[in-house]
Amino acid sequence: MWAQMATRRLSFLFVRSYCSEGPQSSVRFDDERVQNYISLLNGRDFNKVFSLRKGEASLPKFKLMNREMVKKAYFDTMKRCEERLKPPPVVEQRKDLGEEISTDPKLKDFDDSKWVFTDISMGIEDKDRYIVVREPSGTLRQATAFERDRLCQTYMPAPGRKIWLPTLLTKEELPYALKRVNVLHILDLVCAQCPPDSPDYIRVQETAYEYVRSQGLYSELYSTKHYGGLIWYLVQKDKLLGLIGFLVSKEKLGDVEILVKLYCLVHPDTATESIQELTGEEMVKSFCEHKGYLTILDSLSKENDSSSEPVTATDTV
Repeated sequence: MWAQMATRRLSFLFVRSYCSEGPQSSVRFDDERVQNYISLLNGRDFNKVFSLRKGEASLPKFKLMNREMVKKAYFDTMKRCEERLKPPPVVEQRKDLGEEISTDPKLKDFDDSKWVFTDISMGIEDKDRYIVVREPSGTLRQATAFERDRLCQTYMPAPGRKIWLPTLLTKEELPYALKRVNVLHILDLVCAQCPPDSPDYIRVQETAYEYVRSQGLYSELYSTKHYGGLIWYLVQKDKLLGLIGFLVSKEKLGDVEILVKLYCLVHPDTATESIQELTGEEMVKSFCEHKGYLTILDSLSKENDSSSEPVTATDTV
């Protein structure tokens, strides 16, 4: 009997993680090379990074500084800027558990309601907490992802997070919210409300990125912590036409080259290997020819001829 209980306990320990099944990408978002490319691509617009938000207004402070103090203040500001621009984690969607642990026929119809048992010990991450549910049928099972979020927020509330998903982020309201509310606010809100492996978090994030792509609103996320996630999404989905057009229109050809290198890292094949051997504008042109981005090639040709301003590509596919 004790051996059976121990086996069941070990089985429960093994399956209670949030890891999802399925094929794993060879290059992940937290790869050091990916993070370096994303850091280089994101701008350092101090006015945007340190812009005042609701509830942050304060009186300005003036200081007299010598050159050494100014240099130190600049490096301190750069450090705070890097911290604010650090992108939220991108992880796979967790597996919705709810798997059956055991069934006790003697407990069938013992109550009309479910009984939930939650480990509320301090110092444990929410994803590692034991949360099990006893059904009226007598079945003991693991809590589902939705139940875990509600219970963890009930007993160990995260600052600024609500038990129920805000209406703004629901599947029905999100398309309308994106048209009325700044997309940056939507992304900030979902980061505060949902863990990064939550189905709602991934759904809202991808919907927002698609809206940015379809509307060409890349400047809204440029020099923010969400720009890296946008780049990663577009690279993964192979939807770079609009972003490259935006960078070319801003005369950021160096950024396009870095973006191409990131794409080649994530999608290695014979064609990308030959592209990686090139540099500068030749690399960009070769990549655009490979992908069929004719509008970008036309824009680069016009730039070289100095006959007109760069043309922004519209990505509607």
